[in-house]
Amino acid sequence: MAAHEKRYFVICYDISDRRRLARVHRHVSARALRLQYSVYLFYGSDESAGIFMDELADIIDPRADDVRSYKVPKRGELYLAGNRLEELEIYLLGEGIERYTASRNVAGDESHEKGSQLSG
Repeated sequence: MAAHEKRYFVICYDISDRRRLARVHRHVSARALRLQYSVYLFYGSDESAGIFMDELADIIDPRADDVRSYKVPKRGELYLAGNRLEELEIYLLGEGIERYTASRNVAGDESHEKGSQLSG
């Protein structure tokens, strides 16, 4: 993969100090899509993700805080569990990515259904 080619990254953090947490939250929220409380989806090149992580490293205390970045594969599977809306559709956009639907039945059990492949 070329350094300039864009892709998705999952960025997550665990910050121990409220002031640093607020700074990290503002910085990440300005550049990435929030998925959960401290989990975000960032879109950019390897280089821009590295710069972004370097910026976060300047904000955090590496002895007490944790910030991670994971490359999202172009083709992968999604597993859902836990408390969420009655019906949830998630679309991961990109080459070869499929649509996944999770729904909760009357008993509260979740079923997962792999949808049709989305065209790029």
